[in-house]
Amino acid sequence: MVNGWNITTSNWLRRVCYERVKFLSPVLASFILSAWWHGFYPGYYCLFVSVSMSVMAARKMRRILHHHFQSHLLAKWGYNVATWYLSMVLLNINCMCIVILHLEGCIQHLSYYYFFTMIAPVIVIIQPIGRKSRKPKEERVDNEDKQSEIVSKETKVD
Repeated sequence: MVNGWNITTSNWLRRVCYERVKFLSPVLASFILSAWWHGFYPGYYCLFVSVSMSVMAARKMRRILHHHFQSHLLAKWGYNVATWYLSMVLLNINCMCIVILHLEGCIQHLSYYYFFTMIAPVIVIIQPIGRKSRKPKEERVDNEDKQSEIVSKETKVD
C-alpha cells in the first residue's frame, strides 16, 4: 500500500533520502522526512514513525516466513490474505493520528490498543532471528571456485 501511495513523491524520497542516508535506517529517515514535509503536528510523526517501524518489521518477517508459504497455492493465498489484513489493521489504527494531530489525543488513541502498533514492530525488529547462511562467505566463495575448477576439468576431458 505504501509503495503505490504517491509515486512521484515516493520516487523523490527514494532518490533524495533513502538511497543517501548513512547514519539512520533509510526507511525511518524517509518516513521522518515525509512527516516533516506534511507539517509539524505530532500526529504526523506518530503515524510516520510507527508506519516506518511496521515496514521494517514486515520486511524482516517476510524474509523469514515468506518462503514457507510458497509450496502450496492455498498456503500462498492464506499468507497473502493474512498479511494484507494485518497491514490494513495496523494502518487503520495508526492513521487516526493524522486525524487527531495532537500528541495527547494520539497517545490516548494508541493506548486503546495497548500501543500494539508501536511495540509489536519494535519487538520484531530487535529479535535476532533471520535466515543465515550455513557457511561463511569465504567458504562459499572457495566452494564456488572449486566447483568452477571441476566443471572446467570436466570440459577439458571431453
